[in-house]
Amino acid sequence: MVGVRDVAGNVFDKIEGKPFRFTMSPVGSAIDTMTSAVANLWEDAANSLDQGEADVSRRTVRGVGEGTSIWWGLPGRQAWTTSEYLYDVSTGQVEAEDPFEFTNDLLFVRPPERRVNR
Repeated sequence: MVGVRDVAGNVFDKIEGKPFRFTMSPVGSAIDTMTSAVANLWEDAANSLDQGEADVSRRTVRGVGEGTSIWWGLPGRQAWTTSEYLYDVSTGQVEAEDPFEFTNDLLFVRPPERRVNR
């Protein structure tokens, strides 16, 4: 059964039109996440030099946080989901319609129509 999850996941991704990203294990995912984070950090640094001000994008912070959490065995994605939602609520970018929506968005990934576009 080893690898069935990875193969099935990639088959479903292909059906849904997502790009092919094969990772045989969580270590592969960690390497991919950290590689993307370093590339994003490099891009942010280049953009900051062009604009004359230091700015790190949210995708870079997320990539570094998730990659680090994978390497250390911590629940980084859940921490990101919760903290991102609390940040969006505290800055007034998102407003929950009822307590159930607030709880759902606090604990689970928000559907695209309720996310703040960055």
